[in-house]
Formats: sequence, structure tokens, C-alpha cells
Amino acid sequence: MACLMVGIVEDPHRWWSWAQATEFYRYLRNQLRDMMTLEEIRMPKSAMKTGKPSGPESLGKPALRDGRISKRHLKRVEKRKERSLRRATEKAPNSLDLDS
Repeated sequence: MACLMVGIVEDPHRWWSWAQATEFYRYLRNQLRDMMTLEEIRMPKSAMKTGKPSGPESLGKPALRDGRISKRHLKRVEKRKERSLRRATEKAPNSLDLDS
């Protein structure tokens, strides 16, 4: 069997990152595809990079303008309050405080 070049390990005592390990496996899989079938490995969602986290740069700004609270959420809250008020008026129309 011929020697297959896959990659160079810089430090054998250090763990690889997900990106390095999957790149190594993908390259090895391509080299061995004529001899055997290796299944594809997908990166777990916990290891995938995500969007920009909200941090100190968002302090001092309104949460709605910053994008942390969606308009959809605010509409749902408003509709929930309206339904609650409607139910309260149906149950006890005389005891309802209209000032609040």
C-alpha cells in the first residue's frame, strides 16, 4: 500500500480544533474513496460559530432599537394585554378600573 500524505501535526500533545479535525478527515476520506467508503462527518451545532453576541456595546441603548426585543414580541404582549382586559370586562363589567 502506498503512503498517503494527510497532514502535519505541529504538536502531538495538543487537541485539534473541530475545523482542523474535520479538514483532516475530509482530506483522508478523499484519498481513500477508491478503497473504502467513509461516511461524511458533520460539525455539531454546539461547535458551529454563531452570530455576534450582545455585549457591552449594547448598553445604554433601548433594547428595541438594539434588536434584542423584536417588534413581533411587543405585538404579542400588546395582544395578550388586550385579551386580558377583554376577559376582565366580560367577567365583571362594574368592577373594572378604566383609568389604568
